[in-house]
Amino acid sequence: MLSGLTACGDKPPASPNLDRNNLMQLVFPTWRPADNQHRVSVTAAWAPEGPLGDKESKDPTAVSLDIEPIHVVRLSPARAVMLTAATAVMADGELMDSHASSGLIGAYWFKEEDGKWYPDGRQDEAAWNGFMGNVGEMTIVKLDPAKFGLMVEAGSCWQGYCGNWGNLFALEERQVTSLLEHSIPLFANNEGAVESCSALLNVKPGQVVKRTEEQESRNTCYRVETKWQFKPRKNGMADLMLNFDGEEERRRVVHVEETEEPDGNEAYQVELSVENVTGKQVYRFRNGHYVSVSGKNLVPEF
Repeated sequence: MLSGLTACGDKPPASPNLDRNNLMQLVFPTWRPADNQHRVSVTAAWAPEGPLGDKESKDPTAVSLDIEPIHVVRLSPARAVMLTAATAVMADGELMDSHASSGLIGAYWFKEEDGKWYPDGRQDEAAWNGFMGNVGEMTIVKLDPAKFGLMVEAGSCWQGYCGNWGNLFALEERQVTSLLEHSIPLFANNEGAVESCSALLNVKPGQVVKRTEEQESRNTCYRVETKWQFKPRKNGMADLMLNFDGEEERRRVVHVEETEEPDGNEAYQVELSVENVTGKQVYRFRNGHYVSVSGKNLVPEF
């Protein structure tokens, strides 16, 4: 038992504080802070595959997890929630961390009585999110003076195309609920997919680069990122503000000429330039979810 946990009479074990390691052992008695003692078993209804939690529901089954506490949020003077991130473990003991495997977000509530914190509810399977068994970066946000939220950013790369997406959740008194109907694209670049994109995207805006290419058309180079923040409102929950910034290629074929190659390939004289990508989008809470109310997402899709 970790230092500080107590059990008196008929009452269950409790923690004298909101130390995350103490709280973890209240929920999972065999869990320890040491790296090799993070494995526990929970009952889950979904299989841990698929990007950003997009999975078909399945019958509940025991799932072994490698789990760690990430945040403890005090929702009110006498109530708190601990948020965890976990990677599923296969029957042979190996982590389920393939590209398509999501990580698992869990939530565990505690109530304060007589100066001690007791377990008071759990949501082992709050959400599957992310890639390679990793849920992504979890950030606590304030949605209004009395409500906390959780913003989760996760991303990966596919053959040189890289992207990040955001999901938003409400931290309720007894459950975690999704506040977005679809994840929000937050970052994209294809510098690893198209040759010379890295060099081209560093060209100054307005500068024209002339060169010969073998293809009449190809994928456009781009690199766009998003900075987000929550802006409080006098009435209702805070708006989610997205500010986009980046670069995107502009390509124009100015001349086509036959080559002397036996296969008759053509050569294309092109003019290349880079255009700044800037803009804003606002999401507002309506009818249980955050929806876009102005602007558009400028992160390229792939």
